[in-house]
Amino acid sequence: MDAFFAALYELITGQSDLAFILYEEGGFYLTVGLLMSLLSLAGMALYYIVIDHPAYIRCFHWLLMMVVVGLINFAIAYFMADGVVFSIYGTTSGFVTQIITFGISNVVWTLVFSFVFSMCLKWKSNNCSHTPF
Repeated sequence: MDAFFAALYELITGQSDLAFILYEEGGFYLTVGLLMSLLSLAGMALYYIVIDHPAYIRCFHWLLMMVVVGLINFAIAYFMADGVVFSIYGTTSGFVTQIITFGISNVVWTLVFSFVFSMCLKWKSNNCSHTPF
């Protein structure tokens, strides 16, 4: 599973020094990837099953949920990668751009996974089943 998430993230970030560090630490990609998947699923379940109110059937509310989950996942990826690099080198000054890129790639995959989960869960909704289309 770690190799699967590593391939996903490195598809966007490419092979870099940070990618090597994150892969060698063992389980880092898996942890970030599973958190991203679970939070994407939870966000869409919250929108389609828990909230499911006629006042929230606009695409804006659906996008807002995806953006909130994306920002949370950006913070998770950024601070976890920052922590790994800091624990090894004692500084993150040479890796800031790579860490931000990793966080952005986590946001991109959050949007993709959220969209897929959205298509799977929208049929459970009574009111929001036609959002986003």
